Amino acid sequence: MKVSIYPDQATDDVYVWHVFNDRGLYRPKEDVHIKGYVRLLKIEGEAKLPTYAQGIVEYKIYDSRGEQLQQSKVQLNHYGTFDIKFTLPDNANLGKV
Repeated sequence: MKVSIYPDQATDDVYVWHVFNDRGLYRPKEDVHIKGYVRLLKIEGEAKLPTYAQGIVEYKIYDSRGEQLQQSKVQLNHYGTFDIKFTLPDNANLGKV
């Protein structure tokens, strides 16, 4: 995925995404809820919904020490949004990521 913070310098259409969760801190064994959306930013500056052919997001989630907690794929809905839910293991490393 290529993301440019300077759209006027982009030479190709790029996918951009925004990801957020329901709160900042979690404890072991708590459910984590993550939501996000994906848009196709055209060279002309127009943002479009992704097509169904490009509608899968692959993701990896790490704890504060870089240990992988989750890896999977999630299907985008027809609005280009996705929802991820998982439970933290009881031995998860705590701290800010």
